[in-house]
Amino acid sequence: MRKFIAFGAFFLVPAAAFATPYFHHNYSEAGYFLDVNNAEERSYECKASYDFDITENGVTKSHHMDQTLVIPAKFSGRLISMASTPQSIVRTYRYNIFCN
Repeated sequence: MRKFIAFGAFFLVPAAAFATPYFHHNYSEAGYFLDVNNAEERSYECKASYDFDITENGVTKSHHMDQTLVIPAKFSGRLISMASTPQSIVRTYRYNIFCN
């Protein structure tokens, strides 16, 4: 039994050391929304880049956006809300987020 406890503790510690916020991307014709859950006791600074194709009044336009996001300790909620309107509909998106 002691060997099992020592083995389990060895593998739990590295997993906790590399935890990062959990991002949930919601995309539909209603828009693009980014929610985050940071269960950690520390804040994170994240670099984010997005590419969007948006149809505005029948014309599709590409947009690129770079942001720095600060996620407070124990924060859970919406970071980005880009709602579609009848004139401007989010069609596709690509993203990259890196936190330290």
